[in-house]
Amino acid sequence: MNRHVGIGIRIPLILISINVIGVLLGYGATMIVANSLAPVAFEHYITAVATLSLLSSLGETGFGKYALRIIPAYRGEGKAYHVRLYVALSVFSVIIFSALIAAVGYPIAIRLLDSPHPLTLRLAFLGMPLIALAAVAIDMWFAFLHPLFGVVLARIVMPATTFGLLITCIYQDLLSPMGAVGCYLSGSVAVLVVSALAIWQSNVLNQASTEPKSHVEKKSIARFFVQWWSWIKISSSYLQYYLLIIVIWRSPLVIASYLPHAAGDVAHLAPAFELGCLVSLIGKATDKYYQPILAEHLQRCRWRHVRVLMARRGRIVWAVVLVYLLTIFLGGPAILNLYGERYTVGYGWMLIIGIGSSAWTVCSFTSSCLLYTGKNQIFVTLAGLHILATFTFMAWLFPAYGPLGAAIAFTIPLLSLSASVVAFSMRRLRRLSKNLAQDWAYLRET
Repeated sequence: MNRHVGIGIRIPLILISINVIGVLLGYGATMIVANSLAPVAFEHYITAVATLSLLSSLGETGFGKYALRIIPAYRGEGKAYHVRLYVALSVFSVIIFSALIAAVGYPIAIRLLDSPHPLTLRLAFLGMPLIALAAVAIDMWFAFLHPLFGVVLARIVMPATTFGLLITCIYQDLLSPMGAVGCYLSGSVAVLVVSALAIWQSNVLNQASTEPKSHVEKKSIARFFVQWWSWIKISSSYLQYYLLIIVIWRSPLVIASYLPHAAGDVAHLAPAFELGCLVSLIGKATDKYYQPILAEHLQRCRWRHVRVLMARRGRIVWAVVLVYLLTIFLGGPAILNLYGERYTVGYGWMLIIGIGSSAWTVCSFTSSCLLYTGKNQIFVTLAGLHILATFTFMAWLFPAYGPLGAAIAFTIPLLSLSASVVAFSMRRLRRLSKNLAQDWAYLRET
């Protein structure tokens, strides 16, 4: 039996535990900013960070996500040259594209947002390449099958650096919206530094190649740009997939920031939204761990192994989701109070958002089957329609009903998208599998 089929739950549980620590650090950082700044100043910080997070995802150009599939394949075939070339071109592409997005996006954001802190937004856009590069670096470690190191970078190194610098700024009485954004960017710098040191100390890029040296040298000169363009085209489909997911999660706060609203509405929505979406971070970590394994099984047409993998991931995530929902239901007001007493009004909004994010966390892994079996366009269509619905509901409900309207506008389309993705993904797997009855019998036995 393939070693991945017999995988237990030890590593996923370790990943979840590290994610919990990272969540506490990350949310602790936000709580520090919320308690230290006035609501209006906190709103400007949230706007800058939300805009930065959304646009930097576009600057990743899909290279990090495509790496989860292509690097394990290259390493398995002994193509070390292809691995090194892919990593080098990924770094180059991310720097170029994220810088272009920042250059184009900044003037537009300044025009749309009448902010008394333009330097805060400027710093956020200047740091966009750093955020994009750090995200790709983390994805690369998952692709190299070092998930523990990847999740430590994402959930310990990054938030701990930000948290520590925020504490220092408060101690020195230097905290401002711009300073808080600078602390946020410093987490990505720390990830890049640690990643560079780890690559230098390890042989992760120096796996022995089975390709003849002359063949490698010929390809490195004659087909350099052809290979680069080929990867850009393929990674663009992964960019579509992951960008749409990111838009689903991050666009509500960004849209709310640029829509007409009462002073402080976005500031009051932010903690509720952050806590309501908390469970998605844990689901994302488990998905990153399982996706390279899923890609290998799909490539080798191991349909029953795919179902076993999905079932085991589902059991872990369902347990986490139930604990999460119980926690926010019973302890939501107390948790929101950590941001400041004025933010406890968001308890109901948080519960609504938490229901939607929990549904997607349970169903998210099935969407990878569409991506890895050549049916990415199905997901793109479904997600595009639901994002359009979210935008429409936000434009209607947020100006009229404030944060409650934003919570409803986020949750209703997300519930519908979750159900739609599961239906289409299972239909796709049934069509691909030739021995469906046998596969399900195997699943019941496991």
